[in-house]
Amino acid sequence: MKFLAFAAVTASLAIAGSANAATNLVTNGSFENGLTGWTYGSSGSGQGKSATVVIVTDGVGRGYPNGAFGEGVTADNAPGPVQDNGTHAAYFSSDIGQESLTQSVMLTSGWYEVGFDAYIPRNGYNNPNDATFTAQVGNYTWSPVLLKGTSIGATNWKHYSQTVYINPTQVGTSSFTFAAKGYPAVDVLVDRVYVISAAVPEPTTWALMIMGFGAAGAALRRQRRTFAAI
Repeated sequence: MKFLAFAAVTASLAIAGSANAATNLVTNGSFENGLTGWTYGSSGSGQGKSATVVIVTDGVGRGYPNGAFGEGVTADNAPGPVQDNGTHAAYFSSDIGQESLTQSVMLTSGWYEVGFDAYIPRNGYNNPNDATFTAQVGNYTWSPVLLKGTSIGATNWKHYSQTVYINPTQVGTSSFTFAAKGYPAVDVLVDRVYVISAAVPEPTTWALMIMGFGAAGAALRRQRRTFAAI
């Protein structure tokens, strides 16, 4: 299974943050410098093992470990507070064990917006077995979900974010964990991982956040969902 422990997981969990453009506290969150700044972990070995790698996202098909097994992945175009013109992303595709990327971030007391973008290649999505995916950004952990059972879908970059309050000052963990449920299993890419300072939520924002949590719970209970082909 593929397991990513760093940011958010499902589109239903995404909540519009109040942060403006700010300094990203995550080092190399867009993976333009490979896995620099990240600690890689793996529990798998043998047939079906595919180490987490950074691949080019320019729409050109390349074989692993330089690409998504021949499928061209487009550049990350999901909306979000952290934008760049990069053409790389972390690719989780192992069918055994667990794969993870982890990074520590020093957080002073206050509000933060945390998030990331995710993408599932079509050939990986069509594999018969699912995979669990979870993410932790700062002190917020998204509940693990089945990748084929979420609203991520295939061949679309999706943005996921959450607003969190940190107190006291502490070292927060940003990590992704990916674990496949059989061979072969669904794949996933992650890009633009970030932790940025956020303004104190207004009362209306709190209401939206509560509504978002309700929607997230409903999405996680959904067992099946049909995705339209792109």
